[in-house]
Amino acid sequence: MKAVLVDVVEGVAVTLPDTAVERAPLREDLIGRPVVAYLPDCAGGCDVSVCLAVRVSGACKALEECFALRYINGVALALLVSPCGMLSGVRAGVLLHDGAVQLAPWSDVDGITGDNLLVTTLGGYSAMLPWNDVPKAMSVASRQMTLRTGDVVLVKVAELPAVHCLPATAATRYTTVAASTPTMSVAKRFK
Repeated sequence: MKAVLVDVVEGVAVTLPDTAVERAPLREDLIGRPVVAYLPDCAGGCDVSVCLAVRVSGACKALEECFALRYINGVALALLVSPCGMLSGVRAGVLLHDGAVQLAPWSDVDGITGDNLLVTTLGGYSAMLPWNDVPKAMSVASRQMTLRTGDVVLVKVAELPAVHCLPATAATRYTTVAASTPTMSVAKRFK
């Protein structure tokens, strides 16, 4: 399984290490609750971006946009954490730590449309998740690499600004970043 971060505007896909993806628990009683992860302190802090994640359902290469939605069997909300300034746009060679991509539990694709995926962050920002960009993202990624069953394709929500999190000075203080939709919820807590 690999994770692929796609910039649909630039037409660039970057493969992230599989250890960077932290999956949400699968227990039914935890669906809809925020997912919390504790991350190591970074000297300059971290930037946190909200992403839409889709799970690939079958192997595909050089996929045409019109067929892309046939190769998706799950959708989730995700937070992407990177050291400050490292992900201003998608750059090749970006290094991310373990657990840098926090996934909410997967939701079924049935009934998902571009107008029912409103995401809200704790900072009070709201935006639609880029569902209409998913076919292009799948096409871009599949032209640069073979997508396989279980791979995760990430598309950043461009309308939501990245949240800058500075390291706390005391072990008891935390900075929390969260985003949610009616069916998906994810949160990260930083020491």
